[in-house]
Amino acid sequence: PLEIVPLAWPRTGAGRLPVRVLFEGRALAGALVKLTDLAGAAGPQATMRTDAAGEAVFAAPPAGAWRLSVVWTKPLGPEADADFETTFATLTFGTSAP
Repeated sequence: PLEIVPLAWPRTGAGRLPVRVLFEGRALAGALVKLTDLAGAAGPQATMRTDAAGEAVFAAPPAGAWRLSVVWTKPLGPEADADFETTFATLTFGTSAP
């Protein structure tokens, strides 16, 4: 139900990495998207909130292995056994030097 869709490949997006986040097939505004270097750096290298169109734009990362991640929590109704449903999505990719 939660997707991260790249809108351009980092090496062809003019120095940018635009993404769109969809929840249940619709653009998701206000989601926090994190870009993390998988080579072992502590914590994300960048974070962005999605706009009204569900889009966030990162600077294209340097060569290496990377992960985009987002977590979204949806309140459940009063008849549910829990208060919220939490969904996670990740997108991993690698880039090489131009």
